[in-house]
Amino acid sequence: MFTREQYHKAIKSLNAGMTQLKPDGKGCSICGDNGHQAWQCLQNPLFMMQQTWSALTVWRCFHCNAIFTDEEKAAEHFGDSSSELPLCSRSIISLLHSTIRRLCD
Repeated sequence: MFTREQYHKAIKSLNAGMTQLKPDGKGCSICGDNGHQAWQCLQNPLFMMQQTWSALTVWRCFHCNAIFTDEEKAAEHFGDSSSELPLCSRSIISLLHSTIRRLCD
């Protein structure tokens, strides 16, 4: 749960961020730092919400380390169900099968 003070601080940050909606060459209107603007500030609740959402919509294959941010491309790689092997593993298994067949012939 959040405290009343935390909500007030978030609202204060949002109000400060609304004063800097486009580049103005000044420091951050939220924290005062001059290395970024308000929409890039780690103290901006909207920025942090966006970062969190982005992190939740990333799929990583632990077999080949591929990263997907597009749901359709992720589904192509991972298949339609959790019982399917990812595309990268299916390729490796297919290669192993053909190699074993060649060696046995």
